[in-house]
Amino acid sequence: EKYTPLHPSLWSLQEEFLHPDFVRIVSGELPAPAALSATTGVFSLPIFREGFCQLLCEELAHLAASGLPMGRPNSMNNEGLLLDELGLSPGLLHPLMSDYLLPLCSRLQPFAPQAERLDHMKAFVVRYRLGHDEQLSTHFDNSEITLNVNIGVDFEGGELCFHGARDGPPRPPTFLDWASHPLGHA
Repeated sequence: EKYTPLHPSLWSLQEEFLHPDFVRIVSGELPAPAALSATTGVFSLPIFREGFCQLLCEELAHLAASGLPMGRPNSMNNEGLLLDELGLSPGLLHPLMSDYLLPLCSRLQPFAPQAERLDHMKAFVVRYRLGHDEQLSTHFDNSEITLNVNIGVDFEGGELCFHGARDGPPRPPTFLDWASHPLGHA
């Protein structure tokens, strides 16, 4: 079935979607952010402008209202979708990865040694609500880099706990209260 986008501009990455500080960090005009915890490699930084987050949330609501089938985003979450199902990979996600995230990772320890080898991605959104997918057990993402971005919608709770790299030594966890994390920030 054919999907008719609400915001066709989302299918092509535009610098105006990105937070100006993120662009300056990637270009080297601003210093790379310090890790929230020296032991887990968790960083917090702005990625998207609020206007982009609003457009993306509107697009996701538009897709949900369309009645088109959507696959599960992963094996743990029942609600959400793979952004590739919308066709966002070629014009939005791949340029974001190659032009911004790879250069950023090359400036961040401990990711710099791996940055050149990052050539795949799995981008998805998840939806949490009372009575559905309320808890995820401790797990490791099958990735070298994980980017969690608050794209919006009002909510309460949502604490994340980071334990470090799956092949690294046990580390004290880093906690992040997702509900108080700024919109558009990772």
